[in-house]
Amino acid sequence: MQDMTISEILRDPLIRQVLHADGTSLTSFARLLKTAARERRARQAHENSGDDAMQFLPTTSLSTH
Repeated sequence: MQDMTISEILRDPLIRQVLHADGTSLTSFARLLKTAARERRARQAHENSGDDAMQFLPTTSLSTH
């Protein structure tokens, strides 16, 4: 099974229902996913480069608006 793309996640009706039930906006969730993807790419690049500076990257958080 392949991972879903961000676009697929944001269009998924079940995910939308959960976001609504949690009081989380689709925009906030999209920002969270995009930030997490950027951090994941940065961490993967770090693992491949051997650079220790990446340990100070901020962690993502989801704000409900």
